[in-house]
Amino acid sequence: RMPVATCSAPASHDRDVKVVELKPTRGTREWWSDVAGALSPSLDGGRMAPELSLQVCLPTATEHGDNEVAMQQWQSSNLLAQLLLSVPELVRGKDVLEIGAGFHGCVALASSFAGARSVLATDIDDVAVGLCQENIGPHLPRNIATACLDWTRPEEFGYGPFDVLVGADLLYLTRMADPLVNAILHLVAPGGLAVLVGPTPLCRDGPEEFARLLKTFDALAYKVARIALPFARAGNHFDCYVIHVIKQFNLDDLD
Repeated sequence: RMPVATCSAPASHDRDVKVVELKPTRGTREWWSDVAGALSPSLDGGRMAPELSLQVCLPTATEHGDNEVAMQQWQSSNLLAQLLLSVPELVRGKDVLEIGAGFHGCVALASSFAGARSVLATDIDDVAVGLCQENIGPHLPRNIATACLDWTRPEEFGYGPFDVLVGADLLYLTRMADPLVNAILHLVAPGGLAVLVGPTPLCRDGPEEFARLLKTFDALAYKVARIALPFARAGNHFDCYVIHVIKQFNLDDLD
């Protein structure tokens, strides 16, 4: 059995708290090895990160009503966190950027426990970023920072490029596809990876346009792999995108 890292609740007296269990699995690791192929970093002797048991402070009803997207813990985030714990080679020793992090900090904490050198968790919503920092803080991860970032305008972000970009459920609208490709080209270093998890085109509007756009850039190599969840409601499926930035792209060509 893998060791479990139990993280106490943030010191917040006026919020509800829920426990989030994030468990790496050998099956996830084997699935990744099969589907990612040459786009994956080489896997070592099979060592996974520890299980995480996180007590996450929840947004208030008012905060949730003000921004239901940022203040929701989407199932895609849990899947992405479990993938990083199962395949820590994706982030181990690397500088990681999470976009659209939301309030909970689970993906950032999974990246940290998986051995990332540094993690920057970002969201456009400053209240979500503040709560994300509140949820991360008690675990004392010296390698995690938070910041506000509108990833549809990455050229204005004063950090990067990064070795790995991660994100969950970013393609809920078709119009998000082009900015997401743009963000990858701006924020991921040549030789780096973007690892994204989200619902399939049956559930979201943006994935088909995103896949179409990826084909138009010779600077990018990518694969899309289907994740089936036997414990989810019938017909609920998710895709994992792994995108390798092969070479430097002339960003002036995007204008």
